[in-house]
Amino acid sequence: MRRDGTMTIQTKITLFTVTVVVSVLSVTTYASRILVEEKAEQLLKERYIHIVKQIDASIVSVDELQDGDALVEEMDKLFQVRPNIVAISLYELTPDGINMTAQKTKNPDARIGQVSDEEIHAIRRGEVVAELETDGQDRAWHIAAPIRIKRDVAGLIKARI
Repeated sequence: MRRDGTMTIQTKITLFTVTVVVSVLSVTTYASRILVEEKAEQLLKERYIHIVKQIDASIVSVDELQDGDALVEEMDKLFQVRPNIVAISLYELTPDGINMTAQKTKNPDARIGQVSDEEIHAIRRGEVVAELETDGQDRAWHIAAPIRIKRDVAGLIKARI
């Protein structure tokens, strides 16, 4: 700085460079954080879909799908080893629609919601539907997946994890 209080060209260039570097670092850090959060969310989604598919793999016949008491017993065991599961509902797909065969929730307030027509159509095509619900800081995945018996879609699982 000069004695009269004005900045020299060198000081101005230095301040400009520092401002640009700090701005670039801030933007880069923010972008990295967003990418890491998105990747973590994607990994959780895949993990939770895998959990739901494990339930599907444990049901090997229509009789098992229709045995609500046995299914609730199995869900009790699953809730013990997977404490992040909030609720699970199992449905049998029929030509007339769907019939709930079993349901288990961690607490009475935990709700999965109704199965939508879009979910039913996707399940009949063998697709998995996953939607992230955010409520303030709380996040939960709603996952609907087919139950396959001998390669045919016989039912659906809807879970909130």
